[in-house]
Amino acid sequence: MADAPNIGVTLGRRLQRVGIDTVGQLEAVGDEGAFARVTEIFPDEANVQTRLALAGAVRGVRWTKLSKTLRSRLTAKVTGKGKSRAAKGLSFEQVAALGLKLKGVETSPSYGTPALKLRGRLLARLREDRKTVVVKTSFDEREVLLGLDPRTFFVTDHYLKYPWVVVRLATVKESAMRELLERAHRAVSAELPERTVADEPVASAPVAPRRGPLMS
Repeated sequence: MADAPNIGVTLGRRLQRVGIDTVGQLEAVGDEGAFARVTEIFPDEANVQTRLALAGAVRGVRWTKLSKTLRSRLTAKVTGKGKSRAAKGLSFEQVAALGLKLKGVETSPSYGTPALKLRGRLLARLREDRKTVVVKTSFDEREVLLGLDPRTFFVTDHYLKYPWVVVRLATVKESAMRELLERAHRAVSAELPERTVADEPVASAPVAPRRGPLMS
């Protein structure tokens, strides 16, 4: 196998192909110590593919630096024959079902197509082609996604200057979409003003009956 210059581009794709989405899954496959420094750099990043890509960009981690055991096990995972692979592809209805599990999310139209919103702020919407969905993200995360899976994640000129990524429904995995929506939810939540007691609806106090001649 040819050595790769960046672990984010090369190993990230290998992990994605075999459905390794968490650090725990990766550690079960290979050498836990080989990725200890990655965990230290990005302790809050749950997705191992993103973590590896970011670590590779920052530290210049090389495929050749991994232990032979880990490389061989990952290679076996990628080239293994007769193993079933996770099904890909989602409908927007499935995407909406994932989004509606997040607190405060609701569906409503946006630019004439179905969309997911949080307190009126857009999280994601089905594009006019009915084959792709645009999702709120960050510029940094978008760059990582484009490098890891350009068949699924891309950006059009319209969104180039905005923190959004376009996702192909036919190729996206449910786990990837779920995480993308969760991150969008956190991002939009952080942009919203905090609710105060004054914002909450106040229940009307019961009105005491007037004392009339019949109640005296």
